[in-house]
Amino acid sequence: MLRQMIDDFTECNKFEIKIKDNKATFYYYDKIKHFSSTNVVISNANKDVIIFGNNLIIEQMFLEYVTISGNITKMEFKNNEK
Repeated sequence: MLRQMIDDFTECNKFEIKIKDNKATFYYYDKIKHFSSTNVVISNANKDVIIFGNNLIIEQMFLEYVTISGNITKMEFKNNEK
């Protein structure tokens, strides 16, 4: 367990979501599968996150993270089928 924590800290590449002030920031995502003003699907290797709302926009987009803002009403988490 300690080894995994050290690896996560040094590699700093763990999929993570931070929500603040009606903005959702996704760190170390793999891709944006779908984007519209009412829903966005962001995925990593084993999970899809579906953001529902109105007037959704990509506020920031970089290789390491993407920030979605707007009137976010709900988020769903789905495991990817293998």
